[in-house]
Amino acid sequence: MVKRVWFRDYDPNQFDRRSMTIVQSWDTALKGDPSSDYSVGTTWAKDDNNYYLLDLVRVRAAYPDLIKAVKNSLLEHSPDIILIEDAGSGSSLIADSESQDISTTPVKARTDKESRLSRVAAGKPGHQHHAGKSQNRQGKPAVTCCRNDRKRQRQSSERRALER
Repeated sequence: MVKRVWFRDYDPNQFDRRSMTIVQSWDTALKGDPSSDYSVGTTWAKDDNNYYLLDLVRVRAAYPDLIKAVKNSLLEHSPDIILIEDAGSGSSLIADSESQDISTTPVKARTDKESRLSRVAAGKPGHQHHAGKSQNRQGKPAVTCCRNDRKRQRQSSERRALER
């Protein structure tokens, strides 16, 4: 559903982040077990008609370790807006953040992820998405990591289906 051609590479040294809105978004998993979903955080910079993917954090972590990953990402990027899906461990993360005077915007999902992605993919005319040349925490290009993750998710689903 996500196409690599939607993204263009950019050099992070070629724009002034201070004049951009930095948005961080978190979709957290319920557990940190090896068979559980990943918790994912993305950090974006937005100017007039462009969105720049600055970072992608993808972890399977128990809640205390998830909090550490989120705090590290907040310190690294100092986002202007923090979006957190208000479900499962995301609800706890919102409450914990607010208790530490970290302002968040809870996001209630009204539809499934694929429907939301389809709506975003239609996008606004003239808006561009850019994938940075920066590396994710494992030293892999972020977009390549996302593409490979889809393959791993499919393989994991196939394995679970065989185990049933």
